[in-house]
Amino acid sequence: MLTAENILNALWLLIIIPLSFLILFAFRWKKNIISQLGDAPLTSRLIVSFSSKKFLLKNILILSSISFLIIALINFRRADSSEKIKLSGTDLMIALDVSNSMSAKDVQPSRLEKAKLLISKLMDRLAGNRVGLVVFAGAAYLQMPLTTDASAAKLFLSTITPDLVPQQGTNISEALKLCNRSLNTEEKKYKSILLISDGEDHDDASIETAKALKQNGVIINTIGIGSPDGAPIMDAATNDFKHDEQGNVVVSKLNENELKEIARQTNGDYQLLNEAENAANRIQNVLMRMDKKTISDSTLTNYTTYFYWFVLIGLILLIVELLMSER
Repeated sequence: MLTAENILNALWLLIIIPLSFLILFAFRWKKNIISQLGDAPLTSRLIVSFSSKKFLLKNILILSSISFLIIALINFRRADSSEKIKLSGTDLMIALDVSNSMSAKDVQPSRLEKAKLLISKLMDRLAGNRVGLVVFAGAAYLQMPLTTDASAAKLFLSTITPDLVPQQGTNISEALKLCNRSLNTEEKKYKSILLISDGEDHDDASIETAKALKQNGVIINTIGIGSPDGAPIMDAATNDFKHDEQGNVVVSKLNENELKEIARQTNGDYQLLNEAENAANRIQNVLMRMDKKTISDSTLTNYTTYFYWFVLIGLILLIVELLMSER
């Protein structure tokens, strides 16, 4: 079973590359020293007991030993069993705007990065709740289904960039519909959507979608990110600000009115994102006031690990190398 930590540990394998060059250098250095002793026939008689093959074999054993010890760090393991755990909480789908306007820097370091910081802090506060993630621009995509695994959620979150959705624009309505489909549509409570956007919607259907979701028992809380004055949008292709057809710099402004109206339609809460810590606390308090349900989840508990086999092989190879003579 490979995890992000396992993969990072595997990068230690790269240490073998400079070691290989070092051993090759030592081999060539010995040959040069021998050639400086005198004539080749004479030196060959002086070092008749030295075995270049054994010298090479000893170094191969060292490299192999190090390789097995590094592989042991990866900690290959297999899940043997799991147990059901019961939690009390709600289902929350987060709809995150990743359109080009979210790269504006009227919020530092950018609107998108500030939104990701908020979600990360929120994940730390939602133990007992299931959280899913939808990213959207001109289209919406399910980035992560509902899960109680906060570490997995943060891993998905770290990969989000504006390039994740090739179709540009801002289609809030489609994002809300996808969030609704990702929730349990048979229930009329215990579920909510957190919409994080600058509100620059290119579709007029978001308000009607919010009304429909209310009938399904969904509460939509919204987070506005940006400023009413706005900021220019950087074009990654030209490394310059975007311009419209008339040559004017495109300025992206926060549209609070739409985000407030979407929240109002479902009796949800709207807030402007200033401090991520305060915003996460407020969202947590809103969710705590909702009805809770019992959530069953599977948590892997018992593993069979294989690292000690690699350690054993590595140590055996190292002992063999120590006992082996170059003569």
